[in-house]
Amino acid sequence: MPIRKFKTDDKAYAIYRSGLALDRLVRADSPAGKQQASRWAAAWYVAAGGKPPGKFRLRDTRKKA
Repeated sequence: MPIRKFKTDDKAYAIYRSGLALDRLVRADSPAGKQQASRWAAAWYVAAGGKPPGKFRLRDTRKKA
């Protein structure tokens, strides 16, 4: 983990970790995994100084039959 890059900038580190959590959210296979990743992403987003989001939602890109 490149923590040295963010040693003096806590906000940048929180934004970086939020991005990692969003990547985990996209890759998660189970609903429980998606829920946990969205909680972590929201927590890091708030730690970076953002307003607490109601919910992260992914768009359904699957085609309806």
